[in-house]
Amino acid sequence: MVVYEAAACGLPVIWTRNVGAALRDSKDGFEIPIADAHALAEKILLLYENEVQRREMGQSAQQYVQQFTWQNYHREVIAHYDSMLAARRN
Repeated sequence: MVVYEAAACGLPVIWTRNVGAALRDSKDGFEIPIADAHALAEKILLLYENEVQRREMGQSAQQYVQQFTWQNYHREVIAHYDSMLAARRN
């Protein structure tokens, strides 16, 4: 959840595949390889040194995660169940 919370606050994020976040690499922040300290340091430095890119990525991340609401989640779950029930009837 912390990745989405940071994005919702308008921060670009750096994450690994292990966290299960569905953000967009190089648009909302950066996905880096697991246990790669060099890649982590590189991306932190890149964001530190590039204020415009940092702000743009943060805004992009904030806008993107607005779709992850409980209402949308419930709508998707119901749609999946409806789809499975319809397939079972046929």
